[in-house]
Amino acid sequence: MAKLVSKIKSFVAEMFLGFPPDSKISKSEAKKIQKQEYDTVKAKPVAKKYTPPYKELVLHLEDSCEQVVQAAIYNLAGIAVNSKNYRADILQALEKRLVKTPNDKYLSKKISEIKNTRS
Repeated sequence: MAKLVSKIKSFVAEMFLGFPPDSKISKSEAKKIQKQEYDTVKAKPVAKKYTPPYKELVLHLEDSCEQVVQAAIYNLAGIAVNSKNYRADILQALEKRLVKTPNDKYLSKKISEIKNTRS
């Protein structure tokens, strides 16, 4: 039984890559390291501007490949149906695309789906 325990301990020590659980760090040193890490994380600047994920998809509406455009329409419609916050912006972008391609039945269908979820 003792051999098994020692083998497990050595295996765990190897998994920690040089930082075995029974290392020689005192409580005060550990607190000091923890505080330094916290201060460095806290000091890092936080991103002030958030870009919604659909903004990149809107750019794909102008792609020359029709398959990319169809995928963008599909994904944007899915986001608009599920997220009330982004619905108006996505609807506006899709309607702009509809003005450029008035005969696009798929786009018209997706726009009507979005408008139906609005009510």
